[in-house]
Amino acid sequence: MCFFIGVGLLILFGVSGYYSMAESETKYEQFAALSGWLLLAGCFVAVNASPSTTAKTTIALTLGLGGVAGWLQMFFWLSECSSQQAQYEESRIKHEQEVQQSREAEFRALGKEAPFWKYFGFMYISNEELRKECHEIMAARADRDASLIDYLGDEILASDATRYIAEFHPAPGPALAPAFALHSDLVVGQISEVNSGSDQISERSYSDIKDIIGAATRIQKGGGDLTPQLKRWRIYLGGFKNTAELVSEIDKAVPAQGGH
Repeated sequence: MCFFIGVGLLILFGVSGYYSMAESETKYEQFAALSGWLLLAGCFVAVNASPSTTAKTTIALTLGLGGVAGWLQMFFWLSECSSQQAQYEESRIKHEQEVQQSREAEFRALGKEAPFWKYFGFMYISNEELRKECHEIMAARADRDASLIDYLGDEILASDATRYIAEFHPAPGPALAPAFALHSDLVVGQISEVNSGSDQISERSYSDIKDIIGAATRIQKGGGDLTPQLKRWRIYLGGFKNTAELVSEIDKAVPAQGGH
């Protein structure tokens, strides 16, 4: 019992000290700030009073009530923290819903004739129906491949164009091969400099290379000739410990005797 009272008193003094130094905004905070001082005052009066049963009773009541008050303050604090966490979670969910609704409205406003690159931002939209609609619009565009060829030569749009070819293009073929070959040659040179001196590809480089290999192998399987580019990637990736999956994908698209 004494242990719990002692812990309660420590909690009471801690909470009181905290609110004493902070700006009190509620009645509870004002009371909490004063409670420690009231307890000290009660003990001071009881200790300095003439020894008597009344004084002893006063001390016992002061310490007992102080300990109970400390535990009550702790439970109140925990309840308050839990309530704040629930409010934060509710606010976060509401914000995510607002963002999602805004994105959905933005996609619907595009229609079917917007510049092709504007659909890149909605290829992974969370709304499944709109995501499917986005892919269908992009697949049906008459200027799809012509746009992709232009974007592969653009420093900003090349990555999105590559990712689209790797994941969503319905049938990438020979028409894309020349532009993609130039893009691939440029990237492998740049990445070679970034990862020089390391035995593992960085996470960012791995993601970029995965998109390139995925797009290149799809074009290769569709009739385009990217054998020189895939061979170059095969040689480059062979020097790293964490690229076995990428190397295997290249070997499936390029004859084994030409992959080394």
